[in-house]
Amino acid sequence: MRRPSFFYHELGHALIHVLDLPTTGRQEYAVDQLSTYVLAYESEAGDSPTLDAALAFLAWAQEAKVAQADSPYWDEHSLNEQRFLNLVYWVYGQDPERFQHLVQQGHLPESRAVRCPGEWQQIDKSWTVLLDPHLTGQ
Repeated sequence: MRRPSFFYHELGHALIHVLDLPTTGRQEYAVDQLSTYVLAYESEAGDSPTLDAALAFLAWAQEAKVAQADSPYWDEHSLNEQRFLNLVYWVYGQDPERFQHLVQQGHLPESRAVRCPGEWQQIDKSWTVLLDPHLTGQ
C-alpha cells in the first residue's frame, strides 16, 4: 500500500512523542525529514509520494498568492514554498543522477543542488541513529 508523505509526517510526530526522540530544531522540519527518509527506503513508494507532497506545497503556495493571503510567518511550519524546496532538495540528494531532471526542469538551482547529497547524508545518518535502537530492540 502506498502511503502519502503526510502520513509519515504525522507518524513522525507520534514517534518523537512516544519514543521520546530528540530533535535539535523545529519538530515540523524534523518530521518532514523523517517522512522523506522513510519513503526513501519504502520499496513500493520510493520518491513519488515525497514529490507529490512537494507539489502540493507548491500548489498551496500558488493558491495563497492568487487569494492574496498573508503567509503565517509565525506558524510552526515552514512556508509552503520552503517545504516544497526542502522536499525537492532531499529527494535530489538521495540520487543526483537519477533526479537530474529536477535541476533541468528548474525546480532546483544548480548552485543549491551541489549541497543536496551532503544534506541528505546527514538526514539519513541522523534518522538511522535515532531509530536504529528502536528497530533492532537494543
